[in-house]
Amino acid sequence: QWLELSEIAHHFNMSEATIQRRLKSEGFSYQQLKNDIRRDMAIELLSNSQVSLQDISTELNFHDPSAFHRAFKKWTGVSPGAYRQNKDAYLRSIGISNYEILLLFLHHKSLANKILSLK
Repeated sequence: QWLELSEIAHHFNMSEATIQRRLKSEGFSYQQLKNDIRRDMAIELLSNSQVSLQDISTELNFHDPSAFHRAFKKWTGVSPGAYRQNKDAYLRSIGISNYEILLLFLHHKSLANKILSLK
């Protein structure tokens, strides 16, 4: 379940505008953080499981697999299927240490933690 900005604002007793302003001051947006988490979760699932693209799409809350396919290609420059087949080359291209850092953002909680750090 992906929290909407309004739900996060309510949880932290802040307005949506305040959250957006604070994220912007840190160089982020809610949608950017959400997309980064979705990308990283997709990379993790494609790298370390045989979960179908349909199931990954559903888990990441895309309305259909084609939307997931387009988003993944926009994020990485390759389709999810091509990434799965060539993941080792892709990981080398971004550097393993960078990939390890990206893994820190896999959990939904990371968005809440980022917002908490701005409060």
